[in-house]
Amino acid sequence: MKRLILFWGILVILLALPACSAVSVSVDPHQIGQSDTVTVHYSGLPDGTNCSLRVQAFMDVDPGSDFMFQVGNVSLPIGLGIVTFSVKNQNTAYNKIVIREWENEPDEQIYDEITFEGPSVDGTFSKSSVSSNAEEGGDIWQLEDSSTALASVRNVVCSGTIAGQKTTGPSEGTFEVPILASNPGTLRFTLVADGEVADSDEIVIGSPVSSSGRLYITTNPTGADVFIDGVLYGVTDAMIVDVPPGQRVITLTKEGYATWQKTVNVQALRITMLTGITLTPVGAQTGSISVISIPWNAAVYLDDQYKGLTPVTIQGVSAGSHALKVTKDGYKDYSTQATVTGGKTVTLPTIRLVRESSSGTVNSGNAFQDVGLLIKNKGGSGLDAGTILQQISAGNPSSRNDRIRSALDRFR
Repeated sequence: MKRLILFWGILVILLALPACSAVSVSVDPHQIGQSDTVTVHYSGLPDGTNCSLRVQAFMDVDPGSDFMFQVGNVSLPIGLGIVTFSVKNQNTAYNKIVIREWENEPDEQIYDEITFEGPSVDGTFSKSSVSSNAEEGGDIWQLEDSSTALASVRNVVCSGTIAGQKTTGPSEGTFEVPILASNPGTLRFTLVADGEVADSDEIVIGSPVSSSGRLYITTNPTGADVFIDGVLYGVTDAMIVDVPPGQRVITLTKEGYATWQKTVNVQALRITMLTGITLTPVGAQTGSISVISIPWNAAVYLDDQYKGLTPVTIQGVSAGSHALKVTKDGYKDYSTQATVTGGKTVTLPTIRLVRESSSGTVNSGNAFQDVGLLIKNKGGSGLDAGTILQQISAGNPSSRNDRIRSALDRFR
């Protein structure tokens, strides 16, 4: 019966997966020089799919230096109808990005060209444009990014995206992408199908100085803009990838709420967690709640929002009454009301959690005591307490409770 339930559970999960789960993209090889070619393999793209391919370069640079990154010439084996090009640079001061398009064969004299040029705003430069109709496929594209890094950074992010609706071509295929980069780093290819990130693959260019880290941020309420060293990286709640390692100033902003800021140490190849951040409404008085429990490491919920594990001090709580709940596996939930006064910390009395009782479970410690007492009171039985306790202790721990109950039954 359990196997049947498990089978249907797996089947339901598989049926619930979005259509884009079958879409994949992979890149080979995974280590290239700064002037090299990679082969991209894709699959699971039927006609009618709204898809986009994003190429992101994360490059090590000298502060304030010029750099260059080029992708192309690329010929896709599929038609995309009306094509949209999008570009984005981060950690840059000035930008010049040129997109060139040939029909079928690259020719120096005959091609369409789109140029995006100008200064960054808060370290970010982002533009997009609609290209010609690429209904039949076979067009050749090239992206060239020649820009200048901010004077305060050692990493830049260059992104280029081509998007459209697949009209023709195989659902599975390969194409080559020549790469030319002035600096070492990493390169990520991401395939998006019908609005969902379907798959991605990453390669290394040259010999990067450092690997990037990741930052996971959650806020209450959600929807806060996340700035890292003044550069907008996303909106909460979010897993932000390709964060340059080292000391980073994290700033969260949301209309109607006070700006939140903290300096954190982002480590290469690791995820730095910033969770349960409560944003403070502008003009509202807030306080704090200090929660301690025995045992520790119990989950704390304030107004049904997870706030961390005990002991914990919940910051930025609006003035007034709030519902607080403390939970831990094996213990009964504890609920109470906490009244917060602006500018003050409410320290709750130590919460002593009570163990849950289960009719089907025997407490081993108490059971051993009970066995000893029963044997002592049955002096004429001729049974040795030590022998019985040794028998109970031996064997598989998973069946120890059954052996304890059996021993108890013998003396009742």
